[in-house]
Amino acid sequence: MRRLAGSIAGFPYSVAWPQPRGAVLPDWRSIEQEVDMVRSERNARAWQNPGNWIGPRWLGLYRSADDDRLWVPKVPRALGWTVNLARPAGAIVLMALAIAVLSLAYFLVGT
Repeated sequence: MRRLAGSIAGFPYSVAWPQPRGAVLPDWRSIEQEVDMVRSERNARAWQNPGNWIGPRWLGLYRSADDDRLWVPKVPRALGWTVNLARPAGAIVLMALAIAVLSLAYFLVGT
């Protein structure tokens, strides 16, 4: 017998229901951990694939639809992070960064 008890707006409640014989209810935390592990393995495989890197190594342009991260570390990790251009938000972030840098250069140098 499984039991759920608590209170809603100060009124206590208690609900009990039988568990089918031999049935094991899933532990949602372990399922989420397994999904995260599969996702991280898939991301690592995509990151290690040289076909997903565009241009010279120091530039570090990355494009992988299999990788669900927006920010990924560059291949030489000492060079920092880059944006996954396969994500729509990645292209927007890259454009916003480029516009910010060009605007800053324009205002610092002057007209």
